Amino acid sequence: MTVGEIREVSQPSARAWIEKDGIVVFADWFYKVPEDLQKATVKEFNLYQEIRHKDWEKLGLDAPMQPEETPDYGFSDLMMKLYYKMTI
Repeated sequence: MTVGEIREVSQPSARAWIEKDGIVVFADWFYKVPEDLQKATVKEFNLYQEIRHKDWEKLGLDAPMQPEETPDYGFSDLMMKLYYKMTI
């Protein structure tokens, strides 16, 4: 299965996280996946739920996968993002 085939059956507003050889090559909205990555064969596929404290930096906690992005959902002191995480 390719990244493009997964993209075809997924919501365009979903987040995609694509890694190759342990390096993140794409982390953004699924509809923005570049054409060259859409042709790549997916070796591993997971749904990744990330929950972090909203003041992670001030508290010295681990950074979110994309710290510059606004969380998908907000809680009183937590933030959550959902990703389709693929290894190519």
